[in-house]
Amino acid sequence: MNGLTVVSLNTRGAPPVGTRLPARYAAIAAAFESSAVDVVCVQEVFTYYHLWQLTRGMPSFRHVSQRPAATGPAGGLVTLSRQPIAGSAYRRFPSPPSTAGLPLRARLTARMKGSLVTRLSSPEMGIVNTHPVANLDGDWSAANRFAPVQRHQLRIDACRTTL
Repeated sequence: MNGLTVVSLNTRGAPPVGTRLPARYAAIAAAFESSAVDVVCVQEVFTYYHLWQLTRGMPSFRHVSQRPAATGPAGGLVTLSRQPIAGSAYRRFPSPPSTAGLPLRARLTARMKGSLVTRLSSPEMGIVNTHPVANLDGDWSAANRFAPVQRHQLRIDACRTTL
């Protein structure tokens, strides 16, 4: 193998309306299945039904990394690979600091976020798939109200895990 192509995609992006989500997952799966991509890290796969929609449309991505939770993959994180997987681990982010002006929903969803670390067999390497709390303001400055929570979530020791 000369190289490895890894992509990351938030499968929901802008909030979908109505029943268009199944069509979105089918289109995502078809695009990756027909690509030369080796590993796909997806976020916001919240149910096993949506995971099934992706995996059934991506048969060449036989290796799937995720940590099972009650209704779907933990943290909505899934890594799909054409290369064999040697192991995986999910680690929830620490509780976010109290941040003035942060919406209640953002504080609650921040508690469900984490990192999925997947170790490939060949080539031997680790891939981190993560999804910090969403910045709903579109302001990417350090002064943004979401920035302290995101910095807290993405601290190196918060993402450190062993496989």
